[in-house]
Amino acid sequence: MSAHDPFIRPPYEWLIGLSWGIASLVSIYAWYILPGSASMLIPAFFYGALGVLGVVRGRSLIGRGAGSAALSKITVKKLLRHMAENPDGMWFGWGFEWMPHHTQRAIDFMMARKGQPDGGGSGQLWIHGLNQGAEKQIAIPFKSLEGHTFMVGTTGSGKTRAYEIMVAQAIHRGDTVIMIDPKGDKDLMERMKRECARAGRAEKFIFFHPAFPSTSIRLDPMRNFVRTTELASRLAALLPTDGTAATFTAFSFRAINLIAQGLVETGVGLIPGGGGTKEMIIRANERAEGEENLDLFHALKPVFENIAMAKVSTSGEEA
Repeated sequence: MSAHDPFIRPPYEWLIGLSWGIASLVSIYAWYILPGSASMLIPAFFYGALGVLGVVRGRSLIGRGAGSAALSKITVKKLLRHMAENPDGMWFGWGFEWMPHHTQRAIDFMMARKGQPDGGGSGQLWIHGLNQGAEKQIAIPFKSLEGHTFMVGTTGSGKTRAYEIMVAQAIHRGDTVIMIDPKGDKDLMERMKRECARAGRAEKFIFFHPAFPSTSIRLDPMRNFVRTTELASRLAALLPTDGTAATFTAFSFRAINLIAQGLVETGVGLIPGGGGTKEMIIRANERAEGEENLDLFHALKPVFENIAMAKVSTSGEEA
């Protein structure tokens, strides 16, 4: 396959344009040094026009896939402008619809460059040039993002940077963003923090990481519950359950559950637990009032038996 592909090839028009430019300069120089040679300006003009045409045509063949132009950078200000231009979708970058002739061009180009070095780096920058630089903005409809979105790519291919574009737009739209990043990308975290500040929502940014207690928020897994068994289940779930550990886990669950019930009775006093220690003692004292031979121990014994045995009420009336 010849390297002189009609669509993907070196911009030879630049050399042609340079030649016409030199011819134009020679004509102008001849007009300048030769007397009565004003007619030399006519070919100089046409030569110059052909030179400019060659340069323009050569530039058009490069497209976005030429050198550093393949990596397009965008500021936050431009990103917000693109968001305004695409109100019904998420702006994702520039691209073109891949058609069969693009596949043929790619094959021709790879065969023409066979044996030549790639120049390093991730990806193939020349792919952007397959459509002769004619790219348009890509916006993903919000309807398509209601389900799951799966993004794959090798290391360094730009997955995290793509997430930055998506997350930044979501923050500026006022959406709630929950990012779970097992890799712990610090740059991504800092980007989200900056975007919250730019959007006027700096106080809404919340960061949780057990390894960074000075900057992380605190989460209390025991704060909310309905039954004390939920507390025991949350702690017991941290213990191993395989092999001989299962017996120890079951014992731990029971012990934690008893402790939780006792703490609830002592400090909270929920109805399912009998009303709380203080309330139970007050009731026992009220029942014992008026008795001639008051035996406080006999009156309080059932209360502490309930606490020790983790006995709970079966109804509101019983409590």
